[in-house]
Amino acid sequence: MSAVRKLLDKAIEHCSPSNASTLGRRLGLSRQVISDWGRGISAMPEDRITEIAHIAMVDPAVWLPAIRSEQSTDAQTARAWAVAAKRLGFAKQVERLRGMGRRRV
Repeated sequence: MSAVRKLLDKAIEHCSPSNASTLGRRLGLSRQVISDWGRGISAMPEDRITEIAHIAMVDPAVWLPAIRSEQSTDAQTARAWAVAAKRLGFAKQVERLRGMGRRRV
């Protein structure tokens, strides 16, 4: 499953009712635009990635490079975005692990 589809699914989970039409209305867009993004027909703009990440209650800094790596039309640029996404993912995991070590039982 693509990063765009995963992000859209997470955002839809936070909508009531949970569907693409509700997410579209919340963003001021049609359900068709949401569907086109999810199917890879059109690229999701950066400002929408950030907005949707906030609705999904996830960190947009992790999703931006992951989605850009998938949507890039240049192979070299796509690889660079993929490396950035991977590094951010590892950094987030380390951050979570460090936070777990600080918790008191």
